[in-house]
Amino acid sequence: MVWALVVAVVLLLLIGWSNLTLQKQVRHLQEEITDLRAGQDLSERVSYLVHKGRAIEAIAIYRSATGLGLLESKNAVEVIAKNNPQL
Repeated sequence: MVWALVVAVVLLLLIGWSNLTLQKQVRHLQEEITDLRAGQDLSERVSYLVHKGRAIEAIAIYRSATGLGLLESKNAVEVIAKNNPQL
């Protein structure tokens, strides 16, 4: 009888632990999805601004969103604009 109780407690602890682990993984994946969407939106906005002749504004927005320096942001914006031609 005692063994059954010990096994039941251990199983409950394992189930609880695995549930917490799964919840952490779900939160992490949701954050990654949000980051990917934000990156896609940023790329689209930067590309749009560059193709409208507003490259300086695009660089400023990119710097603000990423925290990169001026040169890194300028280079990234150029790559984004080159890879996302507007129709």
